[in-house]
Amino acid sequence: MLTEIIEATLVMLIAAVIGFALSAIIESSKIKKMEKQKGDTLEDRVNRLTSSLKEAAGLIDEVESEIRNRSTMAEKLGSDIKSYKELAEVKKKEVETIVQFVRGELRTEYRKSFWAGFSINFLFFILGVGATIIVTLITK
Repeated sequence: MLTEIIEATLVMLIAAVIGFALSAIIESSKIKKMEKQKGDTLEDRVNRLTSSLKEAAGLIDEVESEIRNRSTMAEKLGSDIKSYKELAEVKKKEVETIVQFVRGELRTEYRKSFWAGFSINFLFFILGVGATIIVTLITK
């Protein structure tokens, strides 16, 4: 994903450079046409062409700076993603440990409640047998 972002950024940079170069060429041809019509001197035309090229170079520098910033941001996002994945793995292991602990506690409590229930039922069974014997002896 990070590689794709960097590649896309580089493609954008190349497209921007080509675009600026083409705009400088078009601008210079427009200037030439205008100069022919106006009768400007060669020096005036060279000065306008130079200023257009300087402006194009400045714009190219701005685009390169923006691409560097985006590339840096993409690398930072890539490292953040890696950190978050590692953190998620650590949390996943912690959650699995807690789940295993709770399951163990539930098994222990189940066993305790089973034997407690069994004991109470057995006690009532004995009391029922005793009550039956007593009632039978009294009624005879």
